[in-house]
Amino acid sequence: DLERLPFGDGSFDLVWSSLALQWCAPALAYAELRRVLAPGGRLVMSTLGPGTLHELEAAFAGVDAHRRVLPFASASDVATDLSAAGFTQ
Repeated sequence: DLERLPFGDGSFDLVWSSLALQWCAPALAYAELRRVLAPGGRLVMSTLGPGTLHELEAAFAGVDAHRRVLPFASASDVATDLSAAGFTQ
């Protein structure tokens, strides 16, 4: 659970995430990642952006009104959220 990590403050020098953070509440997940990083630690991450899975969204567009693809955050929104959690680049 990236929004409530079972580790103490400053436990890691490196935290990485590959295609997981876009499924979390950014404010909660980024704050937790910052909390478990040691001073000077690094976060390495990849995520999905706007337009990802557009083919799937288009394929289901005429079926019904249910949205099947999340609106993924832009790079600038991710940067803003990371900064708010205390990360620097």
